[in-house]
Amino acid sequence: MKLPEDLFNEKEKGLLEKAKIEIDFNKDYSLDEIGELEIKLKDACLDYGFTNCIPNVSCKAWEKICDNFIDVTDKLQAVQDWLIRKEMKSGVERTIILDEKGKIMQIRKGTAENVSFDDSVSKKIFDTAKPRSLDVFHNHPSNSSLSYDDLEFMLFTRAVRSVSAVTKLGKRYTMSIPLKNRTLVGEFRKAWEKSYDNDLNKMLKKLARMLKWKYTAK
Repeated sequence: MKLPEDLFNEKEKGLLEKAKIEIDFNKDYSLDEIGELEIKLKDACLDYGFTNCIPNVSCKAWEKICDNFIDVTDKLQAVQDWLIRKEMKSGVERTIILDEKGKIMQIRKGTAENVSFDDSVSKKIFDTAKPRSLDVFHNHPSNSSLSYDDLEFMLFTRAVRSVSAVTKLGKRYTMSIPLKNRTLVGEFRKAWEKSYDNDLNKMLKKLARMLKWKYTAK
């Protein structure tokens, strides 16, 4: 699909220039390329301190374009590839939050160990989203699967339905929790201890069975 030439306002064009992102309005972009472009734009907002990431919510043309991601398979691959590339350059964790239609709600940059969500924007996203509607993706520089903290965050944060860890080896580990699942914190902690295994992948499979969650490793 071709992007309309009036897609960006003057402020947004200035950010594109700063971030050295070139848009070819004569090009016929594939859905995968659109997904890649959206991530680049959101990341540029993070790097240059813009509070309203472009394309912003008033940009109806962009919203219409992104509606093509109702089937988010292409978007998920774009997210995974981007996280791997960024890690190879910086070695720190980054997080991308998607809503249930695959729209990017936020990108966060952290340290080599974690990403914090203690800012007002993150809190608003989690507080206003529907229960179990957000998918949280982040990279693991250690190349490991999901951690205890990852799963506890998913359980505590009612808006989150899944958390995924991506490694530079190309693996994506995902744990999801069904909408009607009512696992208590105490139950989770006991199941974590009971399912302990030196092989983290096997351990997470056991944990998912015990709590009736879903775990995948691709």
